[in-house]
Amino acid sequence: MDAAFEVQAVMSLVDMITGPLRHIRSDLNRTGAAATSLATRMGNLASSMMPVAAAASGVLLGMGKAVNVAMDFEHGLSRLAAVSDATQSEMIKLKQSALDLGAATAFSAAQTLRAQEDLAKAGFAVSEIIGAMPGVLSLAAAGDLELVQATEIASDTIKTFGLSASDMGMVADVLSKTANAASTDVTQMGQTLKNAGTTAAAAHVSLVELSAMAGKMSDMGIKGAEAGTQLKTMMLRLQGPTGDAAKTLAKMGVAVKDASGNMLPIFDILRKLETSLAGVGTASRAEKLKKIFGDDAINAVNALLNTGIDKVRTFAGEIQNSTGSAAQTAARMLDDLKGALLSLSGSWGTLQIVMGSVFLGELKDAAQSATRLINVLTSLSKNP
Repeated sequence: MDAAFEVQAVMSLVDMITGPLRHIRSDLNRTGAAATSLATRMGNLASSMMPVAAAASGVLLGMGKAVNVAMDFEHGLSRLAAVSDATQSEMIKLKQSALDLGAATAFSAAQTLRAQEDLAKAGFAVSEIIGAMPGVLSLAAAGDLELVQATEIASDTIKTFGLSASDMGMVADVLSKTANAASTDVTQMGQTLKNAGTTAAAAHVSLVELSAMAGKMSDMGIKGAEAGTQLKTMMLRLQGPTGDAAKTLAKMGVAVKDASGNMLPIFDILRKLETSLAGVGTASRAEKLKKIFGDDAINAVNALLNTGIDKVRTFAGEIQNSTGSAAQTAARMLDDLKGALLSLSGSWGTLQIVMGSVFLGELKDAAQSATRLINVLTSLSKNP
């Protein structure tokens, strides 16, 4: 009922605007050709403006929400076009993707469009943006995040680990599985990856391995940015041990590099370290670990060793095999009244855009005509 009223109101308002404007343009032509006085011309124009003013007030007060929603969406498309340098055909694809996802998910087409814009700013190509969006939406729903935040976490992770846009679903699954199976959440995982991701990638530690370590550390109370900082320090210490750290590792028989100078797999190093410390007294153990990792990373190492490296490795395997985890979690989280209403809102928003878009061209022409007329009046009043 409301939607029908909005459409009828908008159609009436369009007629109210465009009709007087046609008469105004005719009056302007006749006035320009006639040799009447300025006062007469101004009087005629002022009289013609009164219906426009009334119509404009009506638009401001009674324009249907569908037109407003469509107008905002159109403006979002303009922003996206500006930052992405997309061609006209590519913009059509981006628009349709946003509308489709807005109708099919708990997020509106406008929210999806903003996420597309953020991905474009992050350097993703149009085809990559379209392919990545389902994974981003799943991550946002599974992690109970704002779409803007989920987009930032996902895109940063892709770039940090040198992954492709087609891996977006995998990233969402890894983060969702870790958050569901450990004492952390997607937001905290994003903070961990932000601090430790670059170092991990340089050490050839995978997203899955880093997530597994972060998850098990969170069970010991070390999570978020703090976990990221400690993991970063731990990996840096293992990448290039010097002084006492190098000597201690050598005495313990723990190799950290291969013949080419690359760091060995992180779990292999930690497992060897765990074996070397078996049976060592607590004081001696603490002394050795402090020499290797210093004060900043010793808590992270202890958390992992106390968990058991084999258990951390097993957890990594579970994360690796978590395909579909984000989508499944999102579906469960939205399987209630609130979720149904969110989905309804997304579908209704898409319908408003489709309905309101019908009138945008006519309203744009009317606004531009009114602007030109006002500029003419202003010019005449300044130059009588």
